[in-house]
Amino acid sequence: MNPFASSTTSSPDSKSQTETDNDEFSDPSVIIIFKNFNKRDATTRVKALNDFIPILETQKQVEDAVLHAWVIAYGRLSSDVSRRIRILAQDIQGRLCKSAGKRVAIYMKQMIGPFLISLYDVDRAVRTHAQQAFDAIFTTQEKRSQAWQVYHEQVLEYLLDIIFRKTPETFSELGD
Repeated sequence: MNPFASSTTSSPDSKSQTETDNDEFSDPSVIIIFKNFNKRDATTRVKALNDFIPILETQKQVEDAVLHAWVIAYGRLSSDVSRRIRILAQDIQGRLCKSAGKRVAIYMKQMIGPFLISLYDVDRAVRTHAQQAFDAIFTTQEKRSQAWQVYHEQVLEYLLDIIFRKTPETFSELGD
C-alpha cells in the first residue's frame, strides 16, 4: 500500500487521512524518510527524523507536499513512546514551521492539538523542545496567547479524541 495514496478520514493523525502523492516530492529521499516514519522499529524512525533535518536545512523553501506529509506524520511522532522521537518531532516541527512561514497556517489546525499538548509532555526535554518550537513559530507573547484563543476548539477536539477514542495501546499507533 502506498503510504501517500489519496483517501480521507477526520482524524489528523490517521494513516488514511488525505495524503500526498509521491510525485509531488522533488527529492526522492524525502519519500523514503516519510515511509520510514511509519516503521515499527523506533531506531528506524529516529534515523528518518535525523535524516530529515539536513534536508530541511538545505531547502530554501519547504515544499507544500512536505508540509502536507509532515502534518500526517507529526501527530503520530509527537505522541510516540520513544522520548527521542518526540524530541526530534518537536525540533522538526519548529524548523519546518519557521521555514514555511505563513504557508503553514493552513495546516496549523491539524497540527495544533498534538503541538500544544506536547508543551505538557511528561518528559522535561520534550516539553523544552516543544516550547522552543512554539516560541520560534509564535514569536511574541501576544501571538502565543492568540494561538491558544484561535485554536482552542482544535485542542479540545484533540483532547476529547484522546479521552474517548484512544486507549493506552492506540494513543501512540506505532508504539513498540
